[in-house]
Amino acid sequence: MEVRKCTLEDLDRLALWSMQAEVDMREGSPWGDPEESQELLGDKRDIMKLRLSGDEFDVYEFIEEGTPVGMTTVERARRYPGVSVESFFICREHRRKGCGTRALRALMEHLGETAIDLDVYRWNERAIAFYKSFGFREIFLHMNFGT
Repeated sequence: MEVRKCTLEDLDRLALWSMQAEVDMREGSPWGDPEESQELLGDKRDIMKLRLSGDEFDVYEFIEEGTPVGMTTVERARRYPGVSVESFFICREHRRKGCGTRALRALMEHLGETAIDLDVYRWNERAIAFYKSFGFREIFLHMNFGT
């Protein structure tokens, strides 16, 4: 699995993946299930453009055997040691085939960090189990009222 740093040339593909990630992540959430739409795609394109052109984040693409299979956004500007993974996405057609495991291993090796933070929604039991299998552990519970 190759980890490649993305540029603005990758914007359209990354925006599409970011939209799909939002839809997938919110499946079964208390906020409801959003639909893929041109409006959501436009919002994700704007956010991804900021991520790619700013200094706070790096966006990486996972490539396996010459095929892009997913992406991750990593926050660089932090007060704490290590990095924070803002998003981790594997394309739908590449899931349940070990791509996520290979991609996360490759990312961890690429980053070379001893501390990595990430957030997972409580209802995303599959993601929680996935990250725990790598040795991540729960640190705190974020609570919300009124959403």
